[in-house]
Amino acid sequence: SFSIDCKVFVGTGMQVGWSLTNDWWRFDVVQNDWQQAASLPAAPRQYCTAQSVDGIGYLFGGLDANGPLAELWAYDINTDSWTQRPSLPGAGRYACASFVHEGKLHVVGGIVAGGDALNEVWSFDPTTDQWSQRASLPGVGRHRAAAVSPPDGTYPLLIGGATANYTPLNEVWQYGPSDIWVQRAPLPEARYGLSASRTPDI
Repeated sequence: SFSIDCKVFVGTGMQVGWSLTNDWWRFDVVQNDWQQAASLPAAPRQYCTAQSVDGIGYLFGGLDANGPLAELWAYDINTDSWTQRPSLPGAGRYACASFVHEGKLHVVGGIVAGGDALNEVWSFDPTTDQWSQRASLPGVGRHRAAAVSPPDGTYPLLIGGATANYTPLNEVWQYGPSDIWVQRAPLPEARYGLSASRTPDI
């Protein structure tokens, strides 16, 4: 999911009957109603990560019927359409965390084919259409962590997650200046598959 202009967009995943989806839905906070948005013009998938950057929604990675994905797609609310952007120049992955910092999409961790969990960090710059590898997250690789970008522009947090064998983690890391990770006070209880949110900017 991601949000743009008082609207929340929710899409992909697995539906009743255990089938993957590529449909998208839009919730209008002001009108208090749901409408269908353009479906992703690609294979149905689950375990993607998504964020909005400067009014454009970005959907990365995930898992389709053939395995982990490295694809990046951009959604334009003005035309209700999706455009494929450059794929990550690395292995496909799913169950990543993501956040936005300094106008760039950052993708953290995830699982690749074979089940290995990653601690890699990559950023995508929409202005140059390029990916760059950033400082890896210290410690073990992880998936199903939560990430949040504070609304005041300070440094994002990565929270919890699980190791490759699904051992829950209580670690909290902050992405700081000069591409450095700083460990913060841990969660009182380890967990994965959690979510985090910030004060809305609407």
